[in-house]
Amino acid sequence: MRQKTLDMLTLDLQPTQRRLRIRCDDPFVIDYLRAAYGKLIGSDSRGSAAGTPRPEDHGALRRQDGVWRAYFNGEPLLCNIPTGTSDRVGEGAYLANQLVWRSLYKDEAWLTVYGSALRLGNRTILFVGPSNVGKTTLSLALMMAGAQLYADEFVCLRRADRLVSGLRRSLMVRRNCLRFVQWNVLTSVCLSGRVRNNAYASDAWYHVDAEALGGDAAWAAAAPLDAVFVLQRSAPGAPKIEALAAARAAADLLQYTDASKRSLDSLAELRCVLENVPAYRLSVGAVPVTRGLVSQTLRAC
Repeated sequence: MRQKTLDMLTLDLQPTQRRLRIRCDDPFVIDYLRAAYGKLIGSDSRGSAAGTPRPEDHGALRRQDGVWRAYFNGEPLLCNIPTGTSDRVGEGAYLANQLVWRSLYKDEAWLTVYGSALRLGNRTILFVGPSNVGKTTLSLALMMAGAQLYADEFVCLRRADRLVSGLRRSLMVRRNCLRFVQWNVLTSVCLSGRVRNNAYASDAWYHVDAEALGGDAAWAAAAPLDAVFVLQRSAPGAPKIEALAAARAAADLLQYTDASKRSLDSLAELRCVLENVPAYRLSVGAVPVTRGLVSQTLRAC
């Protein structure tokens, strides 16, 4: 049987120096990548001359006999797709995002963290926590109050000086987020788009552009890290917050970095990075109250 053609897309993973070339035989997954990573598409992907040379990685996604095969720099990509879904595009998108993670992890200057980062007033803050804990919801609530976004998922922290930046990927907003945040602009943007359903992101809009919410000012300029919040789900009741020592914060943050490089040396490095940076464990509650607690804590620290 004749093999399907592999289309290629090139992503310049700014602020890092990595360049990722992804080949895929599913046009719908290519469409997903163009929508989600449109601001990072390399110039040569648009048919013009390539820009400054960057260290390159190569990913490939191919659908064979109803099963995805994924490769990173020629080696099979070993990761578990969330179970319970038969959505081939959702599976392909998940694997494409894993290719992006693998490429980002190879940059020596930047530490890539699974989280959300914002600029609130004159403070740069980082939220980390497990999936579905409420990072995106809380970030959107703070953006409604005037915060600027660095990234939601791919946060980049420069090792040399704690400078925060991030991958400018589109936001994925779940339907219940609209009820919790109650931001008319967000609701309008989401309801004008197309909702997608799958097992690990049910009733969600995948391609919400931060600029559609706040224009060019939606994105924050790179700045040093001022505070870290480790989010956790709370029992019913008011949200709670407690200060964390740098060693404890480093151990928590390590969980949201490259799993293949988690070691005592990595922990020690994070401990140094977080030295003199206030850190807190935040039990998430009602969104307006949690947002107020974050703002109150930043004013006091």
